[in-house]
Amino acid sequence: MSSDAPALVRYQTMLLAMVDRARDDSVVDWPSSLDATDIEGSRRAEFTGLSIYHLMTHPLPHQAAPVGLMDTLLQQVSNRCALLPPMTSDHASLWCEMIWKGLALIVSRYAKDGSPAYSVWQRIRDDQQPSGAFFQPLPSTHPETLWYYELVMLHAVSASSILNDSPRLRATASRNAAYHLNFTQPDHATALPWGLPAFIINPETHTLADQMLHTVQTQPVSCVTLMLLADTLYLLDRFATLQRNKGDS
Repeated sequence: MSSDAPALVRYQTMLLAMVDRARDDSVVDWPSSLDATDIEGSRRAEFTGLSIYHLMTHPLPHQAAPVGLMDTLLQQVSNRCALLPPMTSDHASLWCEMIWKGLALIVSRYAKDGSPAYSVWQRIRDDQQPSGAFFQPLPSTHPETLWYYELVMLHAVSASSILNDSPRLRATASRNAAYHLNFTQPDHATALPWGLPAFIINPETHTLADQMLHTVQTQPVSCVTLMLLADTLYLLDRFATLQRNKGDS
């Protein structure tokens, strides 16, 4: 699916202004810690991987993730990703935690090709539901809880598809973005802009992207919100470069 280049530029400009304004106005400290919280002060398992990933993709001077922490993370992800349970809604939290920690290991180059942090992406593609959902819903899971984790996973899949220039993962992300358009209400699940890159890249889901950005603009900015906005801008820049390079070849 092709992206809308003028719209992409518009979103890039909007995101740059939002990130700069939040940073310059000191609404929240620029993410520089692995102890990230949302606007309610909550700490969730997926925030750790997101924080390390952000530190690797947006490095600050004289700052790096502690080597001991990365070694521990590598062992944890290697052990857990190799034995992850079925992709059902009752396991969504664990899957999202491991995927974000695994992505952090990949961008930091701690994980090697062929390791569980890499191989787990094929399972995500293969096990995607016909609806486009990542997780098989169970009656015991509240819909809005499931939608939240679908968005968390979508952001990771979209990031991986762009960073690795993977058309198959990009198609996986596109199907999940369409699932949200047709079957969920992201604004009922979270005020955090999880999945925003996928909604912007796919013209059909721009209404969801606009809805997310409106929500962000009407809420206080948290450390996690700022990381997700900055990452969306970073990924859109990478995606635009990929598209230009393919157009020139």
